[in-house]
Amino acid sequence: MDQHQENQVNDKCIKIKDNNDKSVNSVNKIDDTNKNYIIVNSTDLFSCENKLNSLSITDTNNTYNNNQNQNIKFVNELINSTSIENFFINILSINDKTQLNSIFLDLIQVLIRNNEYNCESKDNIKDIKNGEDEKTNKNSITDIKSIFINDKKLPQERYLTHILLSIIFKFTKKLFSNNNLVNKDYNHNKGILKLFYISIKQLKSDFDYKITNAIKKEALQKWRSIDNLCAEDYINFFEIKEYFLGNEVNGINIFLQEINTNDDLNKYIMILQCLNLNLLEYSDLFYKVIELCFHLSNKDQLNTTLPKAFKIFDRELTTHTTQESNSLFINLINEAIKLCLQNGCVKEAVSLIKTYKLDHNNYPEVQEALLIKTCLHFYHSYLDDDKHTFTCERLCELFIPHPNCLLFICKKLYSIQKFDECLYVIDKYKLLNIFGSDNELVEIYKELNSKSIEKYKETEDSFGPITPFCYTIPKEHENVVIIDETNLDYLDKYLSTSKLLAFDSEWTPISTLFLKSKPSILQVCNDRLELIIIDIMMLNNNSQFINSFQQYIVDKTIKKTGFSFDNDMKKFNSFGFNIFKGINNFEDMTTIYSQVKSNDKDKITTNSNSCGFSLNNVFQAVCSANICKGETMSNWERRPLRKSQIHYAALDVYSLVLIYNKINNIK
Repeated sequence: MDQHQENQVNDKCIKIKDNNDKSVNSVNKIDDTNKNYIIVNSTDLFSCENKLNSLSITDTNNTYNNNQNQNIKFVNELINSTSIENFFINILSINDKTQLNSIFLDLIQVLIRNNEYNCESKDNIKDIKNGEDEKTNKNSITDIKSIFINDKKLPQERYLTHILLSIIFKFTKKLFSNNNLVNKDYNHNKGILKLFYISIKQLKSDFDYKITNAIKKEALQKWRSIDNLCAEDYINFFEIKEYFLGNEVNGINIFLQEINTNDDLNKYIMILQCLNLNLLEYSDLFYKVIELCFHLSNKDQLNTTLPKAFKIFDRELTTHTTQESNSLFINLINEAIKLCLQNGCVKEAVSLIKTYKLDHNNYPEVQEALLIKTCLHFYHSYLDDDKHTFTCERLCELFIPHPNCLLFICKKLYSIQKFDECLYVIDKYKLLNIFGSDNELVEIYKELNSKSIEKYKETEDSFGPITPFCYTIPKEHENVVIIDETNLDYLDKYLSTSKLLAFDSEWTPISTLFLKSKPSILQVCNDRLELIIIDIMMLNNNSQFINSFQQYIVDKTIKKTGFSFDNDMKKFNSFGFNIFKGINNFEDMTTIYSQVKSNDKDKITTNSNSCGFSLNNVFQAVCSANICKGETMSNWERRPLRKSQIHYAALDVYSLVLIYNKINNIK
């Protein structure tokens, strides 16, 4: 039979079962081993099935019990007087596994007796039923398998073959039609179906092969409904693993064409996870799955789908890892990261790097993408600033170390026709010297220079708040001393003569998952309202500063406070600046204020705007004034600091001492 004829037969076999088409040619098989010709005719099979289906129920009250003779009688009645559908409905109603085991053994026995064959298998069946063969009586699947595999004297007569083929096909379709194989009843029904499946696999004929393929197709049609808990059993039982593994016909993967939604993809990934695949063998398939993740999943879905995809090989990589497989896996991760960046999924790229503990320094393009994303956030803050405190120069100031971000800002300003600010950024930061090969930038600059554009003016800098109606440090306390390596003696004198120290710190607010800003300054105010700003950037490795500062930090005679300062100390520690190690006599202002607020409510000035727990709200409640927060988004790494930055930083600790003194007076 050539391939074309074989395909025709296969198609018609399926058609027989679905459409009751009798017009099918016979398929013959010759068993050369035993020189025994067994002819399996599809018309015979159809007639047999019709005969079973045409029988009507004579007794719907039949029950099954443990009496062997009654059992056999019951089986005979089921077969002879019940349609095949009702026969299996009755079978499915039996929940007792021992009872199921017995009824199937009786079924095989009756089928043999109906054909009037004398075979020693009857005794084997009887022994198994009576529990005498403990080795083969473990479960129903083992029992049936032992009969068909171990007992070579079991006849393979044509009628028996037809009955079994008819039963398995009809029963399979019944289970599929009710979704019983893919829902909560799966574990109960898979054993029943496997009994028949083992039977059919032992009856070697070409027609059996066609029926087996038909059943596989039925199983594949339900792949979207397979329950996660039984997927591995389901795939192994129906032997459909190869259909999920990227086998191609004329260069096209037939199965992958069925995956049309994100739900389909998640189910397919779950199936692949069950198959314990070898990474080296299936890396191409895995890459196709990764591509599907980006094709079928939106950004929210990708955040869960992509990690699931990488877990396909978790089992192998944790048990049989090799240098080659590890190297290949890293390459696949790198390809996925590239796809993430191409699709604007920076967060997912970062997640892969963190999950698999990769060195982020090897992924500068991811760091750059994160910075651009951060830059976009601050750009929108600049656009939304109705107080006009977060100006263009302050926005650009944040990204001085990152020219690509300045270029991004420049093009954004041009797109919204802020031409004066765009030209300011190009000239101020000499972008043409850095990006002279960027044709878009060159054209923008030519266009702007050809227009009459008013020059952008930077905001005037002064020591004070940049928003009106906010508290200003009095002139008698305006002298803020900047501490660096040139005046450490002053710091020592300042700390040694203080009874109270209020702390706060500042760092540039740019932060990504891979780029964290270090503490830049530490501002201090003492009980005499004297203000200093310690340049941490200059002194973080200075042993003289660290040793001198530490002795006053652990000094129990000096009171210390800050506002939610635990967060600041954690920030210092995270960069190895352990200057607050062993701090003594420290009480956070949030604790102090909470206590006095609950005990002396009538003595604390409150208004509708002072709810919440920020320094500004507490200052409003206690001192009836506002703190300007306009310099919050500042580049605290610039040197020298602007005067307005110095005022902002100093006022945070100055206000803490004012609050502390006011609360002590209340107490």
